[in-house]
Amino acid sequence: TWGKSKYQDSKINKVKGFVEMLMIIGKNDEPLFEYPLPILIKNKELSSNSYFILHSSLDVLEVAAYVSQNLYLKQIEKFNEYAVYGYLTPGGFKFLLLTESSYRNDDVIKGFFSDVHEVWVKAIMNPLYDLKSMLKSNAFNYKVGEISKKYFRP
Repeated sequence: TWGKSKYQDSKINKVKGFVEMLMIIGKNDEPLFEYPLPILIKNKELSSNSYFILHSSLDVLEVAAYVSQNLYLKQIEKFNEYAVYGYLTPGGFKFLLLTESSYRNDDVIKGFFSDVHEVWVKAIMNPLYDLKSMLKSNAFNYKVGEISKKYFRP
């Protein structure tokens, strides 16, 4: 049905760990979109290592994508108390999600990536958007925020 993800069920909104940041990377490894998710949980600040961890996991994502036929690549990297999950679109865009390593719910993350991918495709279909620049769209930010709340609500 329209408006509901096929992955949505009663277990989805139970957060067992903290989800830190979503980043969308272009075909030439340029950052196109960043969305800090700590805004969903009060009194939690974004780690200064978040960008470093996400950018350092790009090579691992490429290897995982080469080996796998799936869009959702699951956990691709673990760094201290953090885990990075990857998703590769058919168009070559890379979605990275940084979480605490204690957060382990593949169905939720897969559904989250699938829904973000759907709104991403709609956003980049805009003929005025340059695929090599940061996406600055209030509508897209809002939709990603709503998807984040749906899947990672505390």
